[in-house]
Parts: sequence; structure tokens; C-alpha cells
Amino acid sequence: MNNAETPFFIPLKISQESRYYAQQFAREQVTSEKSQEVFYNTLAVCAVYSFLEWMELPSNLNQSESWNSVVRRFHNVADLVISGIGKIECRPVLSEQKHFSLPPEVTEDRIGCVLVKFEPDLEQVKLLGFIPATAAKTLPEQIKIEDLQPLEDLTEYLDELQVKQNIVFAQSTINLSKWLVNDFGEIIKAGWQTVQELLDLEEADLVPVTRFRSRGIPQNPVIRCKQINLGRQSANEAAILIVFVWEQDSENKGIRLQLRPSKGQMRLPTNLLFSLLDESGNLVEDTAGKPVEFKAKTNEPRFDIWFPAKLGEGFFVKLALNNTTFTESFSI
Repeated sequence: MNNAETPFFIPLKISQESRYYAQQFAREQVTSEKSQEVFYNTLAVCAVYSFLEWMELPSNLNQSESWNSVVRRFHNVADLVISGIGKIECRPVLSEQKHFSLPPEVTEDRIGCVLVKFEPDLEQVKLLGFIPATAAKTLPEQIKIEDLQPLEDLTEYLDELQVKQNIVFAQSTINLSKWLVNDFGEIIKAGWQTVQELLDLEEADLVPVTRFRSRGIPQNPVIRCKQINLGRQSANEAAILIVFVWEQDSENKGIRLQLRPSKGQMRLPTNLLFSLLDESGNLVEDTAGKPVEFKAKTNEPRFDIWFPAKLGEGFFVKLALNNTTFTESFSI
């Protein structure tokens, strides 16, 4: 299938903001040839960024090499960081060429490459398709246009990578059963603290004792918390993740997860997204059959969830805000 000659490409209009960045970055270069390279690379990155935003897939321009003035001055890069997954290369196509060469510096540490074709009037671009990287995150130096996969398959491909990424996280999984026998090991090094240390609170202040008892939660569960920064290290872009764990019987443990504002703040960051995932990367369902996913509204003070877990099971907690994603894995 040749996407360059079929209706599978996706047209996108070039925005004024994209032109601004492309022109600004191009003016920083010392030769006209380098200026042109950076100009088209930047427009290609912005086009893919807009497409991913439309698909509701978070990406981060500021973390990308193409947005680093030093890197783009010395290297021919057009990458875009897709939050929690990796870097995708966004290469401009300026002619009717059937074969495309990638610079050596962009063939490694990439999850794929999207080819972006420019119209002569520079009013819009066409996303021709993408090439997935190998398992080792490498791309071929030569790409044939006819080998491109359609853009409608990109979302599924990124979902698969996200699941694999979650499995990678499992290599540093936090074993909650060890908390119950006071075996914290690497947990303290990983940033988990007591609520007294992080919030200047007593454990009993986290929830009334009567509410604990009404849910069958003992008065003295093991509790640890961690501050999750989801922005530029500012307090209003952070949240505290608190984990409670207690024995129910030899095979079952009780788990409570709570999100609280960071110290000194009264509310959670607006639009903070919390997701509870199983070991396959799928959303866990609550007792009513609804996926456990919470998005903080304006002035949201906290979020709580209780659930049972069997010995040997695992789960992931995923937090996302703007273009930043945090994932933590747990086992029982």
C-alpha cells in the first residue's frame, strides 16, 4: 500500500503558533542550510504534536531534543516525546521522493517515525504514515514510502507500547506484603515516607476512625506516602499519593489509595487524572463495573478508593497532568 497515493494520509493546517516556533528556531542558526533544516523539522514536530493532541495522546515538546537549542544546533533532530512511552521522530518530506533517508543520530532511541509531507504553499501538511521501531528502539536508515503504516494504526501501536512500558515498570515493583512485616528495603530510597515526615500529619488524622471501621479497615494499617511532581516542581502541579495496606486474611489484603494536595495546598491540581490499571495495562473495574479513573475538577480536595487484593496480584497507579505522566507498580 502506498499511502502517498491513497486517501490514508491525514491533512493538517499549519498554525500560526507552529510558524512562530519554526521561524524563531530557524533564526538561531548560523547558515541558511541549517535554518531551513530546523524550520521544516520544527513544523513537522508541531504537526505530529497537533495530531496526537487531537487523538488525546499526551506528548511533551519541552522534553524533546528538537526543542533543545543546543541539540538542534548540532544535530538534525525532529523528535517528539510521547509521555510515558518514548520518542517518535517526525521527519519532513519536501518532494515526491519514494525513498527517504534518516540522519544517523535519529535511528536510535526512537519508538517510530512519522513522515510529514509539506504542500508547496506551506498552508498545510500531510501525515503520510509511520514506521514502527524495532524492539531495540531503532529505526532503519532508509524508509520506503510504500512501507508506511497508516496513521489510524498509530494509536493501537502506542497502546501496545504503553502496556509493554507498564511491564517494564514491574521490574521495580513495590511489594506491599513486605510493608506488612516491616521489610521496607528499597522503599525508603524510592521516596516513600511516613505521613508525619511528608505532611506533618498524624495517621489518625487522615480519616475518622469511625469511617475506617465502617469499611472494615483496622485502626492501624501500614501507611506510606510519596509526593508526585507533575510539572515544573511547583506545588500546584504536585500531589501526594498515600497507600494504606492491611491484612484481611492469609490470602487477601486490603488496599486503600488516597490522593491529597501537596503540603501547603488546599486542592488537587485541576484536571489531574488518576487511573488504576491491572497487570495487562487495562483499567480496573470497581464493584459496580465502572473503570477506576478519576479526573480532578476545580477545587477537588482529595480522592479515595478502597479495594481488596489477593496474594500474588499486581496493579499500577497512573497519574497524568498536562503532558506529564507518572506510573508506579505494586504487587501483593
